[in-house]
Amino acid sequence: MNEIRQMGRLLTVSENYVSFGVTVGNKKGLHARASAKLVRLVESYMHSSGQAVYIAAPAGNGDDSAAYADHVFGEVSDFMMSALLLGASLGTTLDVVVTGPGANELAAAIKDLFQDRFGEYQ
Repeated sequence: MNEIRQMGRLLTVSENYVSFGVTVGNKKGLHARASAKLVRLVESYMHSSGQAVYIAAPAGNGDDSAAYADHVFGEVSDFMMSALLLGASLGTTLDVVVTGPGANELAAAIKDLFQDRFGEYQ
């Protein structure tokens, strides 16, 4: 495991990690249904130690602290609530880090979910 400084904080990642940005493209933003789809997708890829997903929303209104949502395999987390609390509305760009086995595949699936606007075409 390695530590990298990303998203304004220190993250523990495996040697295999992917860092990228996604933009919220659906009209309602990262609301409950969209967050649930993201959580189900991430959990479907979580099968072994070292896997984690970190998502950060930009700090706003002159505040230095960004909002974070983390899901680390084997740790109890409330990823759904954290995803909702990102407050990501239409046009918000989120920073994402995926680490561990299958990082490239999960990163591609997350990108596809955001590009597909969570299946919401209004």
